[in-house]
Amino acid sequence: MVKRWDRLLRILVIPGKKGLREVATRDSRQASIIGKYWNAVERAIGPENDDTELRNFRPKTVTDAAGSRVRLLTNLGTKIVQKKCNFSLSYLLSRTGIECCEHRRLY
Repeated sequence: MVKRWDRLLRILVIPGKKGLREVATRDSRQASIIGKYWNAVERAIGPENDDTELRNFRPKTVTDAAGSRVRLLTNLGTKIVQKKCNFSLSYLLSRTGIECCEHRRLY
């Protein structure tokens, strides 16, 4: 039977106040929110420097596999700190070996 969402375990990475943080989720809808959040983060810290999409995530939380709520960072001060640390989606993808537009490597 086809469903609109699934319960497969996914371990995703999000920025936290003390660096990267892993979040395990069993809900594809929560994983989709995190994916949209990453797009907004990349747009905010990238060359566009446009944080309008990131503002939509201000009061947003996602629910992890244990049922705990995890808040998504949207603080501009935190964004600037993360940018200074060379923190971007393309950097993360290059470390995992996943192909993206800037890094054409697959391991």
